[in-house]
Amino acid sequence: MPTTQGLNATFRSHIIMDKDLPGKGSPSLFRVAQAAGYKGIFMNASSQYYANELREYPDQFGMQEYIAKEQLEKFGYTGASGWGYHNDVMYEHTLRILEENRGKKLFLVTKTLDMHQPYPYTGYRWEEMPEGVRDNPNVTVRGVYWVDKTIEHFFKEAEKRGLMDERTLFLITSDHNPHSGGEYTKLVEKANDKLSIAPIPLLFISKNLVPLDELRTNEYASQIDLAPTLLYLMGLEVPEKFMGRNLLQPTSNPFALGYFGGKAFYWSSTQHFVDQMDNPTPNDDEDALSNYIIHNYGLWHQKQ
Repeated sequence: MPTTQGLNATFRSHIIMDKDLPGKGSPSLFRVAQAAGYKGIFMNASSQYYANELREYPDQFGMQEYIAKEQLEKFGYTGASGWGYHNDVMYEHTLRILEENRGKKLFLVTKTLDMHQPYPYTGYRWEEMPEGVRDNPNVTVRGVYWVDKTIEHFFKEAEKRGLMDERTLFLITSDHNPHSGGEYTKLVEKANDKLSIAPIPLLFISKNLVPLDELRTNEYASQIDLAPTLLYLMGLEVPEKFMGRNLLQPTSNPFALGYFGGKAFYWSSTQHFVDQMDNPTPNDDEDALSNYIIHNYGLWHQKQ
């Protein structure tokens, strides 16, 4: 889903985001972790004024500290483009925050932008890229190479600085897919991967992956499932209002949900359908899904 809606699903385990409703008091991944003594930081590569995020995000999602392009400038970083700061700067400041909070409870989210449309960014000169990358007719391939190399550098530095240990978990995921735009249509072949709601990555990285032994990576899952899973790994109680499930606990019918532009998306091993929620004559499956989402939306916005 678009950025804010995708972050809503990730941080609040909920499908529908209504920015007109106040977020203070609503349960979120940040609020639960912070109540348990974690320091919550959200770092954004773009401007704090984009989509009024400086006011919206702390209110809606509850992070203690919000860092954006303007704050990074005060730290002395340079080289921001029109969008904001690039991955090399974002990952360097991530390492700095990790070092400053070594040994402390920290929940840190770093939101990068170099793979964003319309065309990704690359920080390499032409001669610095492999021939197969620089000569590819798709600019996106050079952007992927840059992202890959900056992530590789980040983990090498984290290891060298002693920031990777058995109690630290790193995740790589996304707020949304490319929405089937630009070169994406040339590089991705599966029709379902080109929908408005489509698969995004979820990678767990740690020196201790034993707590994730029960993760079934071949099952359907959604962004709303990430918050319950992380809280379980933290040993914290999952709010009743969260829609998602803990991916480390078995279920008889794993499924994935998505919502965008008035349409609900459903996937399971037995069926996939798109529910136009204002359809006056839905079939039984569409009607059930619409009622499920609206019921949970109503529960979410009941007074605390």
